[in-house]
Amino acid sequence: MAALLIRPDLDHWAPGEHNGTFRGHNLAFVAGSAALDHWTDPHFTHHTTELTTAIRTSLMAITEALPAGAAHVVGKGAMSGLRFSTPAAAEHARQTLFRAGVIAETSGLGHVLKLLPPLTMSLTDWKEVADVVGDSILASASEAGLPA
Repeated sequence: MAALLIRPDLDHWAPGEHNGTFRGHNLAFVAGSAALDHWTDPHFTHHTTELTTAIRTSLMAITEALPAGAAHVVGKGAMSGLRFSTPAAAEHARQTLFRAGVIAETSGLGHVLKLLPPLTMSLTDWKEVADVVGDSILASASEAGLPA
């Protein structure tokens, strides 16, 4: 779902002049409306705050266990990750996590291992994922070319 805000005096299009994949997709609007309903639920917003804290705390613990300067926590809220000192280290971590059953991506200039857990994930499930992330990254730190 996307929105375009434009000044009314510029919003003059001839037929067929403006189109795109974001226009009039009914399922996207229904899904977007349902997603927005979550944000009016105080239990959901409270859980999101707790989950964000758990994610950031887990990632900080991983960076503290790595060699100094090897990685640091980046991101906002639950959309967080680790910025590694080299793209090769981030890619190695991504591949290691994939083999362990955790899907992560690299982003930025390739230095960032990006985690996007669902906001509905339980804290118990996050703890399980965080353990796998930490164990995988720490076990493969030397293979990934991280500083000793």
